[in-house]
Amino acid sequence: MANPSPDTSGLKPFQPGQSGNPGGKSAETIRLEREAADIALRMRLKWLKALEAQAEAGDEAALGLLSSEALNLAKQSEDRAHGTPRQSVEHSGSVDHKHSARNMTDDELAAYLRDDTDQS
Repeated sequence: MANPSPDTSGLKPFQPGQSGNPGGKSAETIRLEREAADIALRMRLKWLKALEAQAEAGDEAALGLLSSEALNLAKQSEDRAHGTPRQSVEHSGSVDHKHSARNMTDDELAAYLRDDTDQS
C-alpha cells in the first residue's frame, strides 16, 4: 500500500509534460560505466590467459583463478555499459491440453486444485 501521507516538503511540484530526469544518465556516469566495462574486459582477458598458461603447464588448480563472483562482476560491468545480449527463446509449439482448465469439468478442476487427481 502506498504511503497515505508522504513527506513532500523537499520536492518540487510535478510539472505535467516535464520529465523528472530530463537528461537521463549524466555524461560522467556513462563514462564511468564504459571505463568499468573496459577494465572488466581487460581483466577477463588476463584471467583467461593465466588460466590457459596454467592449464597448459598441467596445473590442476588453474580453474580456481576464475571464481564465479569475479566472472559475474566482469559480465555485469560489460552489460551495464554495452547492454545485455539478446536471448533467443525457442517455442516448441506443443501444449498439453489434457490438464487445461478449459477442458475440465468443475469437479475435475476442484480435484486438480486439491492435487488429489491421478494427473496421468
